[in-house]
Amino acid sequence: CDIGGLIVIDFIDMTPAKNQRAVEEKVRESLEADRARVQIGRISRFGLLEMSRQRLRPSLGESSGIVCPRCNGTGIIRDVESLSLAILRLIEEEALKDRTAEVRAQVPIPVAAFLLNEKRNSITKIELRTRARIIILPNDQLETPHFEVQRLRDDSPEAHNSQTSYEIAAAAAEVEEIAPLAAATRTLVRQEAAVKTAPARANAPVPVEAVAPAPTPAPVAHEPSLF
Repeated sequence: CDIGGLIVIDFIDMTPAKNQRAVEEKVRESLEADRARVQIGRISRFGLLEMSRQRLRPSLGESSGIVCPRCNGTGIIRDVESLSLAILRLIEEEALKDRTAEVRAQVPIPVAAFLLNEKRNSITKIELRTRARIIILPNDQLETPHFEVQRLRDDSPEAHNSQTSYEIAAAAAEVEEIAPLAAATRTLVRQEAAVKTAPARANAPVPVEAVAPAPTPAPVAHEPSLF
């Protein structure tokens, strides 16, 4: 058991002080083999021994749990109305940019219902002022506060596509399903070895000694014969 922090041990009442000191020494001896940093106090008159211990391993909650994907560990998320207004401001910022033809916002279903009903007039005013088409795409795979806003320029092929909003939403859902598979495939390919079979190591070439050519014998002069 990896207990960390401030620890208080309640011992039985010991009137003689020498018994308290003996217990303290025994506790210190027992903790000598502990790799953690431990500080031990003295037993109080109520029989309480205070000690602090460094925790070496993460707690059970940290090792078996993950950070909340919705709040990122803060414990608080924005409500539907506040999030919808923030998304509406972001849509307006993207629509005011130069050469913007279309702004697509993939939002959770409650946010889409709020924007398309309570903020319908605001979206219409943004479209009239910026001459950009605004599409709200409800996505049942998203939960507040997650959303995605995409800006399309007037030279983008997708901006001139005649797809309806539900077709765009269906295509986006297919991309989200394919993306994790593609990422996993890329990871596997990246982990493969670049050289799968190492070539056999060739023996080092043996240097060949140069053989000097044999000296050519000098011509022998023939003595004149008597015959």
